[in-house]
Amino acid sequence: MENVGNIGSRKRVAGNHYSAEEQALDQIAKEAESRLVARRLARAEAREIRMRELEKQQKELEENADRQFTAESGMETNSKLQVNRTVSAGVTSAGNRPMLGTSASFQSSRRGSEDSIDDIPGQSMTLRDLRQELKELEEKFRKAMVQNAQSDNEKASLMYQVELLKDKIEDMDEAYALLQKEHKDKHRECEDSKRDMARIQQELNYNRYLLEERDKMIQEHGLVMIGDDEEGDDSGPTAVANTVKKVLVSADVAALLGKAGDGSLGKALTLYDNSYGIWRNRLKAFRTKCEDIYVASFQTYRELAVIIVELDE
Repeated sequence: MENVGNIGSRKRVAGNHYSAEEQALDQIAKEAESRLVARRLARAEAREIRMRELEKQQKELEENADRQFTAESGMETNSKLQVNRTVSAGVTSAGNRPMLGTSASFQSSRRGSEDSIDDIPGQSMTLRDLRQELKELEEKFRKAMVQNAQSDNEKASLMYQVELLKDKIEDMDEAYALLQKEHKDKHRECEDSKRDMARIQQELNYNRYLLEERDKMIQEHGLVMIGDDEEGDDSGPTAVANTVKKVLVSADVAALLGKAGDGSLGKALTLYDNSYGIWRNRLKAFRTKCEDIYVASFQTYRELAVIIVELDE
C-alpha cells in the first residue's frame, strides 16, 4: 500500500510541475510574438528609410551628372573660343606689318607675306591636330558620359536587386520565426503527449498493481470470481447495462452454482435462493417436529416420573 501512496504523490507533484512548465512556455511564446511584431515594425520603418535614401541618392547623382555635363560643355566652348582667338591673333599680326611706298619694299613685303603664308600651313596643321584631338576628346567624353549613365543605371538596378534580396531575407526571417513558433508549439504538444503517456503508464502500473493485489487476496481467502462472460455492444446507450458482471464467492458457493447449470449469474442466484428457501422451510418443519417430539417426550417423562413416585409410595 505504500507504493500506492507514492504513486499518488508522484502524480500530484508531476501535475504541478507540468502546469508550471506550461505557464512558462506560454509566457515565452507571448514574449516571442511581441518581439516578432516589434521586429516587423522596425523592418518596415527601416525599409521606408532606405527607399527614401535611395531616392535621394539617385536625385543627387542625376544632379551631379547634369552639373558635370554643363561644366564640360562650358570648358569645351571656352577651348574652342581660345583656339579661334589664337588663330585670329596670328593672322592679324601677320596682316598688320608696315608696308613700304616703293615697289622694292612692296616686293619685299610680298615675299615676307609669302613667307608668312608659307608659315601658315604649319599653324593650320597644328589647328587641325587640335581640332582632331578636340573631336577625340569629345568622343571620349561622350563615351564616358554614356558609360557613366550605364553605370548609374546598373548601380540603380543592383541597388534595387539588393533591396529585393533584403526583402526576401526579411520574409525568410519572418518565415523562419513562424517555423520556430510552430516548432515550439509542436514541441510543447509533443511534451504534453509524453507527459500524458507517462501519466497513463503510471495509471496502468497502478491498476496493474491493484489487480495483482486483488488476485493475491482472492487466493489468500480461497475465493472464486464468477460472473457473466458475455459482453454486450458498447456503442449503444445501454452500454453500461451490458457490462460484464462478476462477483466473489466462496469455493462451496461456486461449486453449488456450478451444479445449478449453465446460465447467467442472476438465474443461478435465483435458483440458489429458491433452493435455499425450500431447504429452509424443510429445516423449519423438521425443527418444529423435533420440538413437538421433545415436548411429547417431556410430558411422557413427567408422567412416568409421577407413576414411579406413586409406585414407591
